[in-house]
Amino acid sequence: MPFFQFIDLKYTQLNTQVNNYLSAVYNRASEVYSNASPFGQILNMLKNFYQQLVSYQKNVVTNQNIDSAGSEKAVRNLARIAGLNPTRAISATGTIILKLKPNINIAQQIGGGSIVITDKTKIKNNTNGLTYTIKLGTPTQVFTVSQSADIYLNIIEGTYETQSYTGIGEMNQTLSVNVPVSNTIDNFEVTVSYNNQVLTNRDNVYDMSYGELACIQRTGMNGGVDIIFGNSSFGFIPLLGTTIAVTYLLTSGTKGIILTPQINDFQFTDTVVDMNGQDITVTNLFDITVQDTVNFASDGESIAFTKSVMPFMSRNFVLATPDQYIFALKRLSMFSQINVYTSLSDTNMENDNKVFLFLIPMISNFFSGSVNYFNVPISAFSLSATEQSKVITYLRKVGNIPINTVISIIQLILSYYVMNIYVRIYSGYLQDTITQGIITNVSNYLASIERDDRIPKSEVLSQIQSVSGVDSANMSFVSKKNEDYLKLNQGSTNLLGLDPVLGDAMANPNELLVIRGGWSDSNYIYYNETFNGNQLGPINIYYVGVTDVNSNNS
Repeated sequence: MPFFQFIDLKYTQLNTQVNNYLSAVYNRASEVYSNASPFGQILNMLKNFYQQLVSYQKNVVTNQNIDSAGSEKAVRNLARIAGLNPTRAISATGTIILKLKPNINIAQQIGGGSIVITDKTKIKNNTNGLTYTIKLGTPTQVFTVSQSADIYLNIIEGTYETQSYTGIGEMNQTLSVNVPVSNTIDNFEVTVSYNNQVLTNRDNVYDMSYGELACIQRTGMNGGVDIIFGNSSFGFIPLLGTTIAVTYLLTSGTKGIILTPQINDFQFTDTVVDMNGQDITVTNLFDITVQDTVNFASDGESIAFTKSVMPFMSRNFVLATPDQYIFALKRLSMFSQINVYTSLSDTNMENDNKVFLFLIPMISNFFSGSVNYFNVPISAFSLSATEQSKVITYLRKVGNIPINTVISIIQLILSYYVMNIYVRIYSGYLQDTITQGIITNVSNYLASIERDDRIPKSEVLSQIQSVSGVDSANMSFVSKKNEDYLKLNQGSTNLLGLDPVLGDAMANPNELLVIRGGWSDSNYIYYNETFNGNQLGPINIYYVGVTDVNSNNS
């Protein structure tokens, strides 16, 4: 970089020398070569061209180094060259339930007493405005309707599209599936067919057997997806004129998460018919609910994460050691804390084939509008049985797991705390503004904290004191398990879940510290579950004084 700065400096001097030379040779005043003169404008144009050339050279050198590369395109290109396939966004998935409404006359209103739903039927969520797609696994499916049997349908956020290509009869033919910049292709929902026959997806060329109908899918260097075919020795060569179709899902990533589903919040945008072929209006006949939540979505790898993991890229696709599991799970961008361990070092040989996963969801994925750490649904802090199953399915997709390995996801124990904050502010600042600033800073900090042993009081205070208008502050934690203990052991000096010296909130093994109310302390003072500003809750801010910014006197 200093080399190019040196050139910039020398060119400025050279420009001055040229002006002086021309003035001396032609005995003309320097004003003739100013910006107002034609010759001065030509000189400026040449200077701008030169500066653009130097800028381009700087950019080329910068983007050839993974540490200094800044653009997403450059980082993806370097990752592909290094053998890393960056993870794209992952769509939220869930299950909706169709429950027949009371007083529906099946014989009169539903021909044949059954409905026919086509695979990839689209539905729309009224709250977030996004489109979801029903996945049946078969082209169509017939569902018998009754008051005693509900209809369960798997859904995935996004819409499917297909692009068609033609074989050219050359080895290692490569197709680039490009989509608009505003769209993202799901990391897993890509299907390639050759003359209407679905191809097997392989990790690399050497995984293909001789003549196998298979291909390789890679995140595109320019966005989208690249499809790579074989060379007959490994895989096959698409014949000239044959049809290749690529079907993919366009996803909105974490925007498709629905943590608090509402009844009848979906409407069918595609046609559903009865056994007589007559269109039916699903919302008139059925109540639509969501089983659990619509979740397990990701916005894909960030540039910073891709750059950080490139040096540790492994090409063996085996998941055996804790580090390999951590690498695979981090690529999901769904967890703020990940710890993986085995029990090989203990004396109990029965658990030697188990891999234990300690996973804390990335709470910030659920933030939107007024939703923050202090009012996000409590279910966001742990993985449901459905989400745990999705994690294990994901791991088996992305790596080869030894056949006798048992993956066990630790069920975290939520340990509840309340924060009491005491603030002295400078004059001229509004309390409401400072309150919002404190809530925002502390919320973002708690959502991104990577340690699982404690929440340091000093770090929380640094977030509070960084808010403009705060003069000084102090805070304390109230531990629910400590208050529950004091209710039964009045006068005890024991502290449970609190550091007696530093005042930090402390966690036991397999515990997750959560700042959340919904309980009362040993004095039976009740803290509301979420923050509302009017009553005691998970975070309580007390203003204890004002410092005059001019005199520093209260």
